[in-house]
Amino acid sequence: MTRRRPVWTVLLATSVAAGSLSAVGVVMQMLVLMPKIPTISEGLGWSGTRNAVVTSPISAMIIVAAVGTGLLVRRVDARILLGTGSALTVLGYGIGTHLHHNAAQIVEMGLIAGLGTGMVVAVVPIMIIEVVTPEEQALANGVQTLGQGVAQIVVSQLAFVVMAQHGKILKGTQFYLDTGFTNGLWLVVGCCALGALLVLLIPRTKRLDETEVGQAA
Repeated sequence: MTRRRPVWTVLLATSVAAGSLSAVGVVMQMLVLMPKIPTISEGLGWSGTRNAVVTSPISAMIIVAAVGTGLLVRRVDARILLGTGSALTVLGYGIGTHLHHNAAQIVEMGLIAGLGTGMVVAVVPIMIIEVVTPEEQALANGVQTLGQGVAQIVVSQLAFVVMAQHGKILKGTQFYLDTGFTNGLWLVVGCCALGALLVLLIPRTKRLDETEVGQAA
């Protein structure tokens, strides 16, 4: 199944795009929750409650974008939606590399990236359905989940390595300076951009309304 070009290109592009977005939580959670300690740590020092309140509009944007993508996918090529969603995450987190120092900036970055995230998350399983037979849909979704998990792990570990280059260890705890957070976001931007570029490898396939959906999809 994975030897067929429509299948492996979709698996590759969706795994990198969605896996990178799953890994961005590593950078963002460290940024907002780590304390602010002069010369040691330059996190925002928020509580878990404040983090949840401030980022709630971003979560709402992801849901709205996912629902909207589900409605659009019967009219718009899924490749366009995946590429557009990935491009929006590049824009959002690209802005965040410079503007991530207060709640307003976090929300601004997150709303743009959240729009793209919702699009990517919604379109991934649809693209799998479009390139395999009904009998293969469960297997193909499993393979995509595995690939996405691998991408998430790799990008997450790279993010820790990148951030640690501009951080300090105090009493056994790793802290990060602002440059570390900035570089971590740049890593995410680069990985999301790679996901957007990989969409160009995907050949044209059947649209969702031309596809037979299996029970296990």
